[in-house]
Amino acid sequence: MTRIRGVIVGAYSLLKLYLFIIIVLEGLHFLINSILGISGLNQNPEVSAGNIVTSFLIVMAIILPIFLFKRILNLGASRGEYYIGSIATYLLFTVVFSIFNILWYLLEINVFVKYKNYFNIIEILNWDQHGILGMFIYQFGAYLLAISLFNFIVTSLKSRLGIILSLIIAGGISSVLSIKALRTVFVEGLIDVIMNPNIIVGTMLTLVVAVFFFAIGWCFISKKEI
Repeated sequence: MTRIRGVIVGAYSLLKLYLFIIIVLEGLHFLINSILGISGLNQNPEVSAGNIVTSFLIVMAIILPIFLFKRILNLGASRGEYYIGSIATYLLFTVVFSIFNILWYLLEINVFVKYKNYFNIIEILNWDQHGILGMFIYQFGAYLLAISLFNFIVTSLKSRLGIILSLIIAGGISSVLSIKALRTVFVEGLIDVIMNPNIIVGTMLTLVVAVFFFAIGWCFISKKEI
């Protein structure tokens, strides 16, 4: 447990600079747009600042496999401890950002709406249909699914098999989207996963897919060279 906790601490130390940069840049962007909105100079709808900051989760899923793996193993941790610590970090950040985006969304619809409208993923994907708890559960599942996918892709990049699998996935999605009948099935399936009106079914589907990608990621981590 001590080494796993060390992985989490090490991950945070690695990520905090990137997080700070994203928060500062988006904070300045939000401040400028707010001033323009209040003054009436620009009241065009904007993408939610909360959503943009939350996109840090994808950045995290790319940075950790690239920079943390070698550093942690050189400090004496095992591959298993690294991977468990990484997943624990993903879970913690997913919880924090899910809560953050809910609070930000509530500010948008109750305060910021007086001078500007925002596009928030919670409203776009109808994740607010089951109240605040539903918002959290939908976000948690969807964000973890996205993290697991990017973690798998980045983790497998140094493996020939991983590159082949990534190309097959990308090629398969591209082919499906180019055929109308298959595109309809794909979109309906995606909706069932991330926008399912039945929150239990939708959450189970997203978590099953996330576990699948994390499991494949482990297959590559267990054989990855330092």
